[in-house]
Amino acid sequence: MSITWTRLPFRFENTADYGRQLSEWIGHVFYELLPAAGYQVREEQIYFAFRVAAALADGRPMLAEAGSGTGKTFGYLLPAICLARLRGRPVVVATATPALESQLAGPDGDIAVLSRLLGLDVDARVARHPQNAVCDIKVERLAGSSRRIAGRTALLRWLERSAHGVRAEFPAAPDALWTKVAWDAGCRCDTCPRRGYCRLTRGRESARAAADILVCSHDLFFEDIFNRERLPPGRLPVLPSFSAVIFDEGHRVAFSAQRAGGFRLRLADLRQAVDGCQGQGVRVRLLRLAEATRCACARFSAALAGAVEPGEEARRAVAPTPDLLAEARAMDRVLGRLQDEMAIEAGLHEETAYAARLALYHTWLDAAQAVCRGLGDDRLLCFVERADLWVVPRDLGSLWRRHLPERTPLVFSSATLSAGGSFDYAAGVLGLGKPATARVGVPFRLASQVLCYLPGDLPPGGAPEFWPKAAERIARLLPATAGRALILMPHASAVEALRAHLRTPYTVFWEGDASPEALLRDFARDTASCLVGHSFWEGVDVPGESLSAVVVPQLPLPGTDPLVQARRDAAAASGVDPFAEVDVPDMALRLKQGAGRLIRNETDRGLVAILDGAIGGARGAAAGETAGALTVDGGRRRAALLAAAVDAALPEEARRVRTLSPVARFFEGRA
Repeated sequence: MSITWTRLPFRFENTADYGRQLSEWIGHVFYELLPAAGYQVREEQIYFAFRVAAALADGRPMLAEAGSGTGKTFGYLLPAICLARLRGRPVVVATATPALESQLAGPDGDIAVLSRLLGLDVDARVARHPQNAVCDIKVERLAGSSRRIAGRTALLRWLERSAHGVRAEFPAAPDALWTKVAWDAGCRCDTCPRRGYCRLTRGRESARAAADILVCSHDLFFEDIFNRERLPPGRLPVLPSFSAVIFDEGHRVAFSAQRAGGFRLRLADLRQAVDGCQGQGVRVRLLRLAEATRCACARFSAALAGAVEPGEEARRAVAPTPDLLAEARAMDRVLGRLQDEMAIEAGLHEETAYAARLALYHTWLDAAQAVCRGLGDDRLLCFVERADLWVVPRDLGSLWRRHLPERTPLVFSSATLSAGGSFDYAAGVLGLGKPATARVGVPFRLASQVLCYLPGDLPPGGAPEFWPKAAERIARLLPATAGRALILMPHASAVEALRAHLRTPYTVFWEGDASPEALLRDFARDTASCLVGHSFWEGVDVPGESLSAVVVPQLPLPGTDPLVQARRDAAAASGVDPFAEVDVPDMALRLKQGAGRLIRNETDRGLVAILDGAIGGARGAAAGETAGALTVDGGRRRAALLAAAVDAALPEEARRVRTLSPVARFFEGRA
């Protein structure tokens, strides 16, 4: 067997020797080369790198948990670069946010830094969703339009200089303006006169030519992999053949994967399609079908409103009522007839903007029909999110098996993948069966940097008197922390409940009063302020004194989210307790994410406070005490489960206290 090593940073003779030489090289980098450049030796980072290297070689899925500050990016990049060069295909690194894309692949990002330090000449590129790039034909139409459009001049000037026309290069473009030039599913690339020469094609070709690392979003990865069978003739996938996939922020993968494997119906899109295919010169039959579709949409919308489960979750379940299923079948039929007439109409107006618009409507109607047909299918979950109706697959494992070659290495990296020391919940959510696992802590002195306040004397979070008493306790806590607190709430109504009772001289920024980005910016600038919100459990990085306390008034137990309820149903069907198998680990993972906002570097110090009285009842139950709170959470066993999960979610080394006096001494530097 001939193996090339010309682009690898070490020589080897065969597959077994490759593994040995890779291990020696990784050790050399972390123990000698990086320290010589000013980096600290972190044993957690080195262990993490060795485990990722083993998983990439083995081809078995892996859940790799490494706490904040471990340096896991360098840990997975070193073995990934070597695997890409061994196999001759890039490793895909899929990220959760555009900020992480930039952190990895920007001019001063982690990959560029590592490449310069080690002389690796890493070829890393970013693959962006086509909708984040311009269509040159639409740009020409905008430039030739006589209408006055705000921001058009600045946009066109930028496009004169841009090679790829990617929105990230021009973030000031408002959505309404961007849609006038952005590629969409209605763009007929197969018959476009600029085919093969446009900026979108150049961007795709650049990404597909990546030799070492190809960075993309979770959403793009799954949309590209799971939907290749839906591609129209002549359209290539966005991603090239790859040797492995590493999911950064792997705990956020599941919903992106389910969404990409399902379909979405937007009633606003249907109305726009119906309105857009009408006008002067349109055939009478198409006009009549458009009106019939409008009526069918109205009936379907009314039936849907009656089938949506009540609640305040971002996603709410949809019950497949007989009325809804009947209206779905009727709408499916009328949409099919409308599709046929739109195809005839598009043929009469070839190579016009109207035909391109009809092609876009076709994609919307296809998705709408798929949703109509999926309602009531036991293999699918149906829910509404904002104004969108989704049907998504229940089983992620079947998607992996269907769309990825067997033994494709998959590494899920995150600071929060285990609950109570077990990866079973995350593995079940992701449909991975029995993956390999690795878990390393943070390289900080948490025993001296973190204090945990667990008073245990408040009512349980679901009690009517909870919020007045929790607000009073927070008001007493804030002088010890001098404000500087991130107060994490389980949902939006809890934010309003606390707002109604909290009285404090400290500035408080409330979620809902401004954009999350603006609130985080103001919170970081005002070092004596507090931030209260329900969407800051992850993705918040405020090092230094501005964030010196994380306060969790009420435990973040999952509500009626249909994705969580599906896991409960599956647990019950298997004969196990849904509360123990789903609710508790889900809560523990979210609590770990929240607590992880506190310590971001070696000099941070701070407090984690859990006020929910269920903890007091749970601790008492565990000690054999009597506690009235136990009737709220379902008995002694549930209380003990909560206590153990909360304790495991908090830093193991940190001291636990139940009164405020040690908190004050901690911040005074006396304890």
